Amino acid sequence: MRVTVEVGVSYDSEMDRVLEVLTNTAAVHPLVLDDPAPEARIVGFGDSSVDCQLLAWIPNPEYRIGVLADLYRNVWYALQEARIEIPFPQHDLHLRSAAAPLEAVISPKSDDTTDT
Repeated sequence: MRVTVEVGVSYDSEMDRVLEVLTNTAAVHPLVLDDPAPEARIVGFGDSSVDCQLLAWIPNPEYRIGVLADLYRNVWYALQEARIEIPFPQHDLHLRSAAAPLEAVISPKSDDTTDT
């Protein structure tokens, strides 16, 4: 059975090194098969990261959840040790000039309106 670990890395990462770290992380797990060998690949370009997959094969579906948990944890530490960043989504906000002062646009309006 194949298991898949998905991870995004920084656009500043050296991708050959990323793929090597991912593959080696799976290769040393005692329940991951040598044949077929683990494989890491780039699968896309996200908003905040280069998206990668680590594919590994295990001998028994009963091991799936435990092996996945191990691989995710081990990938986290292996990437940290290799100084490869797993980024989080970030957004830039660009404000255009407004007719009213910024404070007037973003501050809450008072509820002083009463019918008399």
